[in-house]
Amino acid sequence: MYIVAKEIDKVGCIASEVESGERISALIEYLSLTMLDKGIEIIVLDKPNMYGEYDPYKFLSEVDFVCSVLSMKH
Repeated sequence: MYIVAKEIDKVGCIASEVESGERISALIEYLSLTMLDKGIEIIVLDKPNMYGEYDPYKFLSEVDFVCSVLSMKH
């Protein structure tokens, strides 16, 4: 599974492959609530190649993904 962050009005996104579980669920909830008013969409995808609307994907480690999301501004 992949966690994906996309700025609503921009092309492309960043993503990180993650394993499901309570920790990742809490991370997704935290990022979603934190970025809600900044125009950043946080979603989970099973197969990114099936979602062309998010292309191009920039795949990052989980730590780099979280740091990048938190630094996104709208």
